[in-house]
Amino acid sequence: KQWYQRRVRGTFSASLAIECYSCDETYAKYGDTEMQGDDFVSCENPGTVNCSTSEDACVMGHFIMEMEVEGIKVEGGTKEFKSCGSSTMSTCEFLEAIMALGETEGASIDIKECNMDTCTTDKCNGSGSNGIVGALLALPLLLATVY
Repeated sequence: KQWYQRRVRGTFSASLAIECYSCDETYAKYGDTEMQGDDFVSCENPGTVNCSTSEDACVMGHFIMEMEVEGIKVEGGTKEFKSCGSSTMSTCEFLEAIMALGETEGASIDIKECNMDTCTTDKCNGSGSNGIVGALLALPLLLATVY
């Protein structure tokens, strides 16, 4: 009987994972030069991804941040992203807290613009380009650009 209950619970929990659209239009801008991030995926025709069971929401949005390291300013972020995420951690406030952890003496990160929305049904984060895990992926791009 215990084996059966565990199997039913495992099957039920696996079926709770949702499917979301996935794209990430990352960029970095230094002066007047703007370039796409290495992990750039257009949101024009986003793919789909099966979320892990720890991800309870689809996320969409954008953010722009400015980083200054020893007097050199770099802008970057994601013009639009769609991905799997957490309904409690996929917020601009959480992003700001994570970015604050990356600040050191001589380096600062300032979120200039941020918008994130979550939803909890399959593919609810839209298939077209109208608005991303991916959002935090832009930080290494900015750091690589500066150094």
